Amino acid sequence: MLFGFLTLFFISGSANISNDYFDRNVDKINLPSRSLPSGRITVRELWALFSLFIILGFITASLLGPNVLILVFLLWGIAFLYNMKRKECGLNPHNQRTELDSIPIFTTIPIIRYLHPVV
Repeated sequence: MLFGFLTLFFISGSANISNDYFDRNVDKINLPSRSLPSGRITVRELWALFSLFIILGFITASLLGPNVLILVFLLWGIAFLYNMKRKECGLNPHNQRTELDSIPIFTTIPIIRYLHPVV
């Protein structure tokens, strides 16, 4: 159960960290007090934290088995592509964010439990 929690924590955290990077220009105007636009954290520090979260997320996922690792990688890829490309497509970020945030809650935990009953 601990590895399932840690996997979800680190993978979701990495998606949120990458979202902060890709939203940095909008946040300069709308939310200038956030960490990146305010200068409390640099882009280099952000990517270092992102890398740490990704590595730890994939390590903990691998401890749950290869099927879980593949699932986590796919869901992480969807989240990263969403953060990277959504604005270029002209899609409403608020509706998409709500849908994306529900992916881990409504799919990951039941699927991980099915793939690895100890979780």
